[in-house]
Amino acid sequence: PNVNLVRPAGAAAAAALAAAPSAALCQVNPTTQWLLESCVPLGSVSMGLPGLAAQYFFLSPLTTMSQIRADGTVGSRPLLPYSAMFVNGSTWVAYGLLAGHPAIWLANVPGALLGAAYFATYVRYCPPGATHLPGTVTTHYLGAVAFLCAVAAASLGLPEDQAATVVGLMGNVIVLVMFGGPLSAMKQVIKTQSTAALALPVAIATVVNCSLWTTYGALVTGDPYIWFPNSVGALFGIAQLALFARYGIHR
Repeated sequence: PNVNLVRPAGAAAAAALAAAPSAALCQVNPTTQWLLESCVPLGSVSMGLPGLAAQYFFLSPLTTMSQIRADGTVGSRPLLPYSAMFVNGSTWVAYGLLAGHPAIWLANVPGALLGAAYFATYVRYCPPGATHLPGTVTTHYLGAVAFLCAVAAASLGLPEDQAATVVGLMGNVIVLVMFGGPLSAMKQVIKTQSTAALALPVAIATVVNCSLWTTYGALVTGDPYIWFPNSVGALFGIAQLALFARYGIHR
């Protein structure tokens, strides 16, 4: 795959780990490839519509954060999507630096910074002793620290090529946690028959982002490191939209 792509969190960047070249599942015309791969130049790098969708995904929780501030509480919303976004972005910044691909670490800097900001906002308005996050705030702090310490240990303690492989695989795990994080509230949604614990903009952004990267991975590169995790993420997003269709949009 072209490393001059601003790729989405984790899953797309892992394409660089493929041991052998892969073929696209079908032929794609040049215009479609340009749209998916390089229609937005950014200096010496470029990105396509999937890259733009990744940034939309990172920004999508802003409306939820505004609502949390207005309400003065996180309500029944889970913390996992935001703690996972912070860890995911940080992990793929490390991978991009190890692999020497500015397009990868540059794409994930917004995810790391915004994820940290969302994490902090959530913790500020989280009721003491809350255990629906899932787990507790302390669990998320310890989990984030442990995961990023493992990333740092691999980055600093292994030969560069091995470190990139290990960190890349860790990134693929956490990106699925990030996309699936909102589903931790599914039980609460079904029990209360209310989607107050979910964010519609995040669900839409997940489907758009993952669908575009699944299309790119299948049509342009034929690379399972791109299309498989993103196709799973798209299913997670569709599951959230199904809950909105069943129970309506909480106002």
